[in-house]
Amino acid sequence: MAFGSLVDNASRSSPEPVTDASININHRCKYHARRLPTRSVTLFPTSAQVVRDIKNVSLKTGTNQILIVGLTPTLDEHSVKIEGTGYATITDLAVNLLPNKENFDDVFPEVDDLGNKSDDLDTNPSEQDDEDPQLQAALDEMRQLSVEDKMAQETVNSAVNRLQILDAYGRSIAAGKEGHAATPFQDGLAIYREERESIFNDHLEGEAEVQAITKKIASQQKVIDNLRKRADKDRAQAHAARDKQREKQRRKEREQAKESKRVRKEREMYWPKKAHVITVNIYVKAASDDGETLAQDDTGVNTCDLTLSYVTTHAFWSPIYDMALSTTSNSAVLSFDARLTNQTSETWDKCKIVLSTSQPDLSALSDSAPALVPWRISLAWKDQTRVTPGITYSDEEMKVRPARAPATRLQRQEMFGVERPVAQHNQDRQAQPQRPDPVPAHQDESTSTKPLNSSAFGQPAHNSATASLFGYTGTTSSFAAQKQSVGGGGLFGQTHSAAAKKVSLFDASLRPQASTAKAGVSTRAQLSDGANRAAFHADDFGTPALSQPDPEFQRSGLEEAGPATTYILEGLKSLSPSSAASRHRVGCITYSDVVFSRVVVAKHKQVVFLKAAVRNDSKLVLPKGQTGLTLDGSFLGRAALPHCPTGDTFTLGLGIDRLIQVIYPKPEVKPISDSMSFSRESGTLFARTMTLVNTQDETQGNPVQVIVLDQIPVTEDERIKIALVKPDDLMANGPGVSTGESGDDKEEWGKAEAKLKRGGEVEWAVTVNPGCSAKLSLEYSCVVPGGSEAINARDAYVV
Repeated sequence: MAFGSLVDNASRSSPEPVTDASININHRCKYHARRLPTRSVTLFPTSAQVVRDIKNVSLKTGTNQILIVGLTPTLDEHSVKIEGTGYATITDLAVNLLPNKENFDDVFPEVDDLGNKSDDLDTNPSEQDDEDPQLQAALDEMRQLSVEDKMAQETVNSAVNRLQILDAYGRSIAAGKEGHAATPFQDGLAIYREERESIFNDHLEGEAEVQAITKKIASQQKVIDNLRKRADKDRAQAHAARDKQREKQRRKEREQAKESKRVRKEREMYWPKKAHVITVNIYVKAASDDGETLAQDDTGVNTCDLTLSYVTTHAFWSPIYDMALSTTSNSAVLSFDARLTNQTSETWDKCKIVLSTSQPDLSALSDSAPALVPWRISLAWKDQTRVTPGITYSDEEMKVRPARAPATRLQRQEMFGVERPVAQHNQDRQAQPQRPDPVPAHQDESTSTKPLNSSAFGQPAHNSATASLFGYTGTTSSFAAQKQSVGGGGLFGQTHSAAAKKVSLFDASLRPQASTAKAGVSTRAQLSDGANRAAFHADDFGTPALSQPDPEFQRSGLEEAGPATTYILEGLKSLSPSSAASRHRVGCITYSDVVFSRVVVAKHKQVVFLKAAVRNDSKLVLPKGQTGLTLDGSFLGRAALPHCPTGDTFTLGLGIDRLIQVIYPKPEVKPISDSMSFSRESGTLFARTMTLVNTQDETQGNPVQVIVLDQIPVTEDERIKIALVKPDDLMANGPGVSTGESGDDKEEWGKAEAKLKRGGEVEWAVTVNPGCSAKLSLEYSCVVPGGSEAINARDAYVV
């Protein structure tokens, strides 16, 4: 027995919300939309369909209640659908719009000032002077020299003291003091002489060693001084590099803090004041009659996988193109990109993105084919003032309004923003200019300037002064149309639920069907948002301008025949709430047979207009959108690319071709008098010449084909006779005639062929070689009765 699906049908009345008092709940599970993985997002021109997965939902025997919280307030509660597999029955499903219980500061904490963390860096001990290897070795050698100098000084001092003792000993011997009487004088003198010589040698060696060590110490001191200077220089450079690195780190931290504050400020714009909560009650039997059971995890608990799908506004896509054309190779490269916009409160992370040209909100499923009623007319009295445009239109036809009345929309400040104290908000308002919400593209100006009489939640709408205290300020609505539920109440003011017994809950009727066109398309890759290009109007963290659906793209969807076109972006993408649209590559197409044409209507403008006809021979259908045009490496500007299915041809105007100069002097007027001297008619000969100059270099340029259009007058008055003189032998809608001549007396100037069409239009197909010029002549005669003059037809009726 399959686990079925239950759709929150908008056509049924809204039952009472599911309550714990009415149902005995055996098991509860709660999921936040922020933590639910997104399987796919299908973007439409004005809305989006989101499919989320809920894996391994634990179920117990009896009634299980599953809460899904934190869904965007822009969600269409009538589109909510649950899918899954297994043996169970969904008995109730309710969608409620409730106040958001989460705190913005808890989810997105305030960013601390990170600019002073780099100031706490300690000095590296390895940069101290005594740890410089060369300087340390020099100091060690200096210490060793000091020890040697002390030893040499000790040798000198010892010799001096020994000499003093020896002198005292000699005096005692000479005086015959006690103890030396027995010593012969000669023997005593010999001893004195030997000892004094030994002491002198020791003193002499000590003095020499002291002098040598003193020189070494002086030299070593110079080495140490040089090493100290070099160490000071290295230390200064190290300090400068460290200070530079610290300043770079501080600057990086400040930029990170600034970016974090900007992101947090933008997140605040999309913080929901109220969020949708989906309550699903699933009943699980103890065992099925046919033996089918739910899957079980390792602990033996019943589990199942659910799929949640819903449609939300404020998420859409629009095409944007870039075309580079080459006149030398008659080729073009078209880059087909998609601008994806997410202005909901949800982040769709790492999901498949599908683009569709279908427009669910403009499908007019509730409209029926009109019926014709008898068109009755009558005569108006002669003195009756006519206040109607006759019988051009019927009364029923004039009652039809071509534009659909805009549906009631929620004001953005009622759904998004962070409620803060008044004092803090006043500080924010001083730093941030206020701007109204952008008017939707298809909303009438007279309607957009009127505030809503009531909010979508059943409460009176706040005025702009009060509403501005909570998030984005404005007096108009920028949201896509929402349908009001039947029986009164606001858009989200009613709770929808349903009770079912053994309802087949999970069918696959809502799975998107899409095909990918890859032939002739290069590898697709996401573009950087350097083109995003949605600028912030305020200062660093001002309120940015919100992206809006492209009105031309919306209208083009209504003009397309057959089923909608879908595109699948390669890889997994992420879409976060942002006021700027992200740009993604859909395909890159190369066209090898581009037909360039040049047209001149010199009597109106003496320039050559360049056009390109491109046949879409790829498998990609091109929706209507804007394209940038680059011709031979020069950017021309932006133009509208029409909707073009596979196999069709579209034409783009490329502006004025400056390579061809057009010379178109004033006409020459000559009277015809020879053959009409004795007749009652008078004639005039009109002559005009046109010169086309190909300014390209003769050796490097290419021949240029140009279509030249001019005309001769036509008349319905048989008394006026118009005759074409040059080019001669031309007949209306007849074959072409070779004509033209060189404008600079060059033989190989090119060629020209003239044709005469009905209505007096003369067309030349001209080929002008590079560095040459072509001269075209147009002459015609006008013969009128004597005493008359030919004038323009419209002037004949001017009084």
